[in-house]
Amino acid sequence: MEKFKLYKRMGLLTVLLAFFFVVFVTSAAAIQTYNVLIVETASPMTYSAVGQNITFDYTVINIGSSPISGSINVTGNKTGLVVLSDGVPELDVIGGTYSLPFVTGQANYTIKQADLDAGSITNLVSITIPKSTSGITSDTATVKAL
Repeated sequence: MEKFKLYKRMGLLTVLLAFFFVVFVTSAAAIQTYNVLIVETASPMTYSAVGQNITFDYTVINIGSSPISGSINVTGNKTGLVVLSDGVPELDVIGGTYSLPFVTGQANYTIKQADLDAGSITNLVSITIPKSTSGITSDTATVKAL
């Protein structure tokens, strides 16, 4: 009889642990994350004259688990504000079904005499989106003088 009570208690404990596991795993799977990765490139990679144009290309990729809606902007210390998306369509997740998981944009910068004297320019760009994010939210591209 004593053995039966022990099995009964262990069965209840097993059921409670299984319930906790199901609730915990289900809750963890439902957490939405807003992560982005930004990549910046420059073309050409070298310059030699005042007035030469450098084009900076930006790609922002949603690497989180939730689509991101709203305006997606990048700001470069050399190029200023660039609006990549006005929020329509949403920035979908990778493998999503209704839009792309990335947005792109460009900005131009004109070489000045101070850039020639310095020997290089570095455009530090950061991203602004309407959700709190983790992941890589800034990047740099450096262009060298010849």
